[in-house]
Amino acid sequence: MNPFAPALVLSSLLLCACGPFRAQVAPIPTIDLTPERAGRCLVVLLPGRFASPEEFRRAGFAEAVAARGLRIDLVAADAHLGYYRGRSVVDRLRTDIIAPARAAG
Repeated sequence: MNPFAPALVLSSLLLCACGPFRAQVAPIPTIDLTPERAGRCLVVLLPGRFASPEEFRRAGFAEAVAARGLRIDLVAADAHLGYYRGRSVVDRLRTDIIAPARAAG
């Protein structure tokens, strides 16, 4: 047996995202990036593969929206691969983010 075989298999699994998935929780965790309740439009930001919602804060999304005078509310959802794999991401977004926002006006 090749002594590098276990390392090769492990790295292959991690690279193809077949490794362990994070657990799904309800409600889906979010980060509110709106400095103040701004407007009638809600923008839900979904992180890319292996990214976190905190990256939207570090990238300055809220500041960019404010600098342009856009009246929108920004929410970054922690919609990680576990939600997609479990096919619950749409339900979680609808139930945990969109429905409460609609109810609040």
